Amino acid sequence: GELWVGSNLSFPRTGLILDLDATFFRDKLNDGDNVTMPWEDVSGHANHMDNFDGSGVTWYADALNGEPVLRFDGNTLMWTSHNFDDLKGYSILAVSRYNDGKKGRVIASKARNWLFGYHSGNTASWHPEGWVHNGDAGGDTKWHLHAGTMNTAADPEGAFWKDGVLRVSGNRGS
Repeated sequence: GELWVGSNLSFPRTGLILDLDATFFRDKLNDGDNVTMPWEDVSGHANHMDNFDGSGVTWYADALNGEPVLRFDGNTLMWTSHNFDDLKGYSILAVSRYNDGKKGRVIASKARNWLFGYHSGNTASWHPEGWVHNGDAGGDTKWHLHAGTMNTAADPEGAFWKDGVLRVSGNRGS
């Protein structure tokens, strides 16, 4: 089915430390252009995706319900210089999908064994240095909304949702 995405919704900003929105490139790139500039963090904390390895990120102006997206070719990395290792208690939301190319990690840490959303051809995966949810077999190319929360306990508990359906809650695998 359709996954509705809107970028003009009233979104709570309190506590937000990273917000990557493909609309940032509107008026900066043309449809189909390669991204050659940092992806600016619009949270106000300047945690920009300012590092590249490869050249295969393309901006599409109207790819998901009239909204823009970035498409990675499977051989390109883009990351922020900010180190999030000391982050305690957080939530993460991502709208993404596999394309017809490689099916590996889509959102991940460059330095740690941390991944979110996708892993080895599976969707619904979250591994913040330990499995919260080990994923659904089959790497379809549908758009998905993955969401996760991690609390601040000494042995933190994680919860994970795929497309609005709670998949696991109270998991201490990380």
